[in-house]
Amino acid sequence: MLLLILMLIIEGTWAVHLYHSWCFVSVAMTAAVLLAIAGIRDIRHRTSWAAPLSHLGLCCVLLGGMIGAVVKTDVRIMVDRHATERVAYNEKGNPVVLPFDIRLQDFRIDYYTDGKSPKQYTSTLEINGEQSITTSVNHPARYHGWWIYQADYDHRQQDYCILQLVRDPWLPMVYIGFILMVIGAVITTCRAWHSWYVIPVAVVLAGIFTAASLARVQLGTLVPALRSLWVFPHILIYMIAYSLLAIALVAAIVDIVKPLQGRWSNLPRSLFTTASSLLLIGMLCGAVWAKDVWGDYWMWDAKECWAAVTWLITIIGTHIPVKRGSRWFLLTMIALTFAAMQITWYGVNYLPSAQYSMHTYNR
Repeated sequence: MLLLILMLIIEGTWAVHLYHSWCFVSVAMTAAVLLAIAGIRDIRHRTSWAAPLSHLGLCCVLLGGMIGAVVKTDVRIMVDRHATERVAYNEKGNPVVLPFDIRLQDFRIDYYTDGKSPKQYTSTLEINGEQSITTSVNHPARYHGWWIYQADYDHRQQDYCILQLVRDPWLPMVYIGFILMVIGAVITTCRAWHSWYVIPVAVVLAGIFTAASLARVQLGTLVPALRSLWVFPHILIYMIAYSLLAIALVAAIVDIVKPLQGRWSNLPRSLFTTASSLLLIGMLCGAVWAKDVWGDYWMWDAKECWAAVTWLITIIGTHIPVKRGSRWFLLTMIALTFAAMQITWYGVNYLPSAQYSMHTYNR
């Protein structure tokens, strides 16, 4: 786990494409095998369903992602209204013959009321000279196992457009892993709150922090890539998770200065566990959104890598039992998570990898 976190930190900071190395693949494969063993062990020992679902879910994501990266086809093709096309090109520039012909029937740009800001890009395509399908940003078309994305267009005369075509037979396994992990996270959160009356207090405080954060966001006219049903839950869940982390840090400090008693004694850990679950769910919402827009649920972007680092630190913190005399350990893990969160939130703007990131805004 620590080695995986270290590699993600290196990739998220310097963008050295470490994920192509045998070292990274070996670590990821080892993690997948250990997760599978842990999931089977949890089922045999009849523990809570949260543990086996989470372990097996992450195993599915790692295996599906690694095998899919090897066997999937990801190509681009330029199509126009005058002729059908069948030959696409991968990222290395090598030609790939598609199993169908494709031609552009119509391309349309929808604008906001100001008449200048694009609201949506839509292409109507003819497949094999007969079937007509439509693809637009955030709404890829599907045809016989292929995902067809609106990638670019002719900015002068709109005579052609560029499509991204992806075929990943292992994608269902990854999505099954997503579902298992979300269910496991929900069960974990429910088990974390032994004192249910504390929840309203945490919700109110988290609401205040979240409202203060969202008040600084200026939406305006959203670019087409942001016009997705997954964007709002992705951002909102992350804001709530960040808020709970801040509250957990304060609660852990208070617990050191003056130990919390009775029903409040488990408050820092409950907040930390809940934040961990929400970080996971928010990250998965972002992954599904990325798949709908860019054709891949994980692109090794700086913010993605640091988001994974933040979540993995919480996993370490929540998997090690904290006894009465271990308040300092819990405080340390919450503080490390909070520091990683700051890098994920806005620190990535100032990292060397920022020049390659899609999520940097203050350059």
